[in-house]
Amino acid sequence: MKLYFVRIAIATFAFAIPVTGVMAGAKSTNSNVIIVDDSSGHYASGSLGVVRSSGDTVQEIGCVVEATRGTSAGVAGLLSTYCYATAANGTFRSCSSSDPEVAAGALAVKGDSFLEFHWASPSDDCVRIIANNDSTFRPKR
Repeated sequence: MKLYFVRIAIATFAFAIPVTGVMAGAKSTNSNVIIVDDSSGHYASGSLGVVRSSGDTVQEIGCVVEATRGTSAGVAGLLSTYCYATAANGTFRSCSSSDPEVAAGALAVKGDSFLEFHWASPSDDCVRIIANNDSTFRPKR
């Protein structure tokens, strides 16, 4: 039995501090840092570009999507999405899902995206992923 693995990682491990200012000839951009709301909203959010461009060694945010093709012997394929975030205070949250629609949301995340993901409590299942790819948020430098 031969399994085929495809791994697509959309993550950042270079970490965020607030960055302010105006880029030459461009409008001011939002420079949010990582937010982890574990109490009422059950979500985490932040800009991958801001995180990657900073020297912060605590904050991180990203998603990983892994897909495994099924085999001719009837072994089913696998689709798994994992999103994670760590805020400046060290609060870490993650969620996972095997739902193809959640994976599609994670695959829309790019290196300069603003990522927001929501989880169901207490199961930690990813229930919503938002990939904002517009000019609102500062790109990586």
